[in-house]
Amino acid sequence: MSTSNEDDFFVQLFSFDGLTPGTWFAIRILYRLFFIDNSSRDLATKQEIIVQTKNSSRYDQSIVNERVVLIDSIIVQRTHMHIAVKSVFTNTKKRCKTLSITTSWFQIATVIVPELLCERGTIKPLAQQVNRVAEFDFDMNTVMVKSSSSRSPKSDPSCKRLCIFPFLRVIINNVTEMFKAREWCATIDELKHEVLLISSASTSSFPGLILCLLLNLLSSTVYLNSSMALR
Repeated sequence: MSTSNEDDFFVQLFSFDGLTPGTWFAIRILYRLFFIDNSSRDLATKQEIIVQTKNSSRYDQSIVNERVVLIDSIIVQRTHMHIAVKSVFTNTKKRCKTLSITTSWFQIATVIVPELLCERGTIKPLAQQVNRVAEFDFDMNTVMVKSSSSRSPKSDPSCKRLCIFPFLRVIINNVTEMFKAREWCATIDELKHEVLLISSASTSSFPGLILCLLLNLLSSTVYLNSSMALR
């Protein structure tokens, strides 16, 4: 990992070198902001990134694969919606080797927090851990306005966009770390189209699991705290 020079500070803060191709990395950066004029107190914050490196330089370098979940199925009715979500990571126990730990065991689980955005509110089912799939039901009656006439139907719920917030729960030697992946949003029509593409694909959309964890600390200097490759 390297930091940019002073002239490039506003363009790029840091970069990673020598990462294994075709590998998922979970990166946590802890850093503290220092203000030159001392007008504000130092601010400690963090950033988490989960990303897959490319297998070849032939791939478009501007496209970053940060998405760890896919829609497996979707059923949409007037007042209800049902979806099933898959993760690129299987919930299994595996062996890992690290720079500081000779042999260890780790387990990765994906936790999904979904939100259905509607004109009159947001529907938030309980979060679930993905085993094979995680299934969610959305009751749109909760955001429908009742008509003053008992014979008239309720108004249209106008729920047209779904957002999914994935988290990775990583357990290594009974120590649990939680990483937040990039959230993903799509319209209902886009979800239906994705399900059709996945179901018609001749090969699996889920790669074999190789995850690397990099826990980094940024303060006035940048250094690598630990690096671990999970195979």
